[in-house]
Amino acid sequence: MNPRSTPLALVVLTVLAGCSSPTASTPTQSPVVAADTPAASPTPAHPADFTFAADKLSSSPFQNPVLFTIPGMDQVKIANVTYSGDLTMDLYYPPDFDFNSPKPAVLFVFGVPDEEAILQVGSPFKEMGQYISWSQLVAASGMIAVTYDTGRAPFGATSDPIAYISANGPSLGIDTDRLCLWSGSAHSAAALRIITDTSRPYHSSLACGVFYYGDTILTKTLADDIPLFVVEAGQDTGDTNALIARFVEQAQMAGVAVEFVTYPDGAHGFETKQDTDETHDIVNKTLDFLKTHLLVE
Repeated sequence: MNPRSTPLALVVLTVLAGCSSPTASTPTQSPVVAADTPAASPTPAHPADFTFAADKLSSSPFQNPVLFTIPGMDQVKIANVTYSGDLTMDLYYPPDFDFNSPKPAVLFVFGVPDEEAILQVGSPFKEMGQYISWSQLVAASGMIAVTYDTGRAPFGATSDPIAYISANGPSLGIDTDRLCLWSGSAHSAAALRIITDTSRPYHSSLACGVFYYGDTILTKTLADDIPLFVVEAGQDTGDTNALIARFVEQAQMAGVAVEFVTYPDGAHGFETKQDTDETHDIVNKTLDFLKTHLLVE
């Protein structure tokens, strides 16, 4: 982050605007082993225990939901699975989801440790209204949304859930050839680190990236085959918006397809603060971008 900007944790937390929900239960995943291949590695079963996302949102300890809704959000269900040690991820499934028809996934990237968020506002990121409601919007649009515990090393933890999804896509109902990273504010650095690291085996699975009002500083060249949706809040700090402008310019020069949207009167975290036509339009455009690049036959 630019040294003149607000400290990292505070920049992220300024997006938040409100009030520890019970930890979602981790479903039991019984290994399934083919009878004729007793030596084969166990295959996890599909998640079996689900809760309604609307219930999770109503009990969130930090009530800052996105101020835009679409039909079907109240029918979205969540499965909670362990992906590393005692760290879990929440998977938000579309209404009437069928595990026989895998769907693409949007991973909400967290580049600040949960312990920072808990210290400041009393909630880990995946329990906040902002990310619960964004995940509902994604799932109600026909895709799977994923949020996760960061642990103490969010950059490393970002790789871990993607690696878990890549290895267990069929059991999770995820089409691992179509993944998108969504990030906002100071979380953007973690998403950029993943998108620009072409050495990772899952890099070819990344179909798009979304960046909301983030301090986007490139340290490596962007791949020209990952389209981006970039949002600027006009009332954000001059440093942040200068970085966004430079990032968009660099991405376009590298041949990246960039859809750049600016909200001149928008504050940092506007989608949780400003219930306006402009907010609704930008959130809707974001969902359209995701559907265009992920819901392809």
